Amino acid sequence: MFKILCDEIGIKASIVRGNMIDMYGFSGHVWNEVKLSNGKKLLVDTQNKKIIDISKSNPRAATYFDIDNHALYYR
Repeated sequence: MFKILCDEIGIKASIVRGNMIDMYGFSGHVWNEVKLSNGKKLLVDTQNKKIIDISKSNPRAATYFDIDNHALYYR
C-alpha cells in the first residue's frame, strides 16, 4: 500500500523482500526504499514503524538482510 501511495504522489519507491533479524533469528520481511528528490534514500518499514536514512551506513539498518542473509545497509 505504501508503494502505491508513493507512486500516486510521484515519490520514487521500491519494495524490498528480504529477511530481518530479531530475538528469534532471521524471518522473512518486506519493506520499502524511497529515494527523495534531494538524493537522500530512506528505508521505510511500515510494519515496524521505522524510517531510517540509508544514504550512508546507518547502524539502525543493521537488522535488514537480503534473502541470502547478507547485510544490505550496514557493514
